[in-house]
Amino acid sequence: MISQISKDGFYLIKMESSDKDLSLEINQDRGNIISSIIFNGNEMIHIDRENYLSQERPRCGCPVLFPFCGVNEDNQLNINSKSYPTGIHGVVHTNKWTIQHLTEKGDGCVAEMYTTSDETTKEAFPFDFRLDAKITLQGHKVTYATKITNLSGETMPCDLGFHPFFTVSGLANLQFDMRADTVYYPGSKRREACEGADASEIKAAGMIFEHCQSMKITDTNRKVCIRIENEKEFQNLMLWTGNENKFLVVEPLTAIPNAINDKTNRFNIPSGESVEAVWSFEPEIV
Repeated sequence: MISQISKDGFYLIKMESSDKDLSLEINQDRGNIISSIIFNGNEMIHIDRENYLSQERPRCGCPVLFPFCGVNEDNQLNINSKSYPTGIHGVVHTNKWTIQHLTEKGDGCVAEMYTTSDETTKEAFPFDFRLDAKITLQGHKVTYATKITNLSGETMPCDLGFHPFFTVSGLANLQFDMRADTVYYPGSKRREACEGADASEIKAAGMIFEHCQSMKITDTNRKVCIRIENEKEFQNLMLWTGNENKFLVVEPLTAIPNAINDKTNRFNIPSGESVEAVWSFEPEIV
């Protein structure tokens, strides 16, 4: 089932599984963030209500990170011999998105929406672009596909990421199951072989698990787990928390911070062309 509802002064998209055990809400006016995921009666998404209701950059829910994730060196983006002042996590996290289609298909449903560049985004990222999002709920699996289109007259370097704040009972209650080639530590900028998750690093600047296709995180206290899959173009999954007793952020990323400046970004999209990146998540009872 899919519908539009009014809540907290916003109009939201609500998607619900056929067995009604999973529902999610998407706020297209607040950066297209996923503002709620209720599974088996439990809220899976952390919301900072004061921040959510403000005009500030979303620091809760599931914001979109484009065209870069994290912070660039010296808060500058260097493109074609020019420097542009940047903040954190790109330029679209507060953009309004336009709904195109809300569709029910068999026992699933699909929400499609888009946003574009404007004069504000071009102050930090000097390109015209369009992002198309297609969010599919099938059973208890949510698939999030994003198409990036370069509307500029020159090749556009960029990356894509997401920043879901998953509610947890505490970092100490979590078990991690993943396979990754290496781990990158953004705080110290060092890279090592993957030997699993380190709580102290997660609580500090976080850990980026590179070439990580999937990760399963089990909350032994809440008796629930969530599996995150990098299905297309996403290469990394980052773990970080700003409050170990409330949330864990699990970020699908196409690259690491400062990638455009380092020329290690995932995409260089020719004028008029598009790329698509896909990730998914699915909660389960354990």
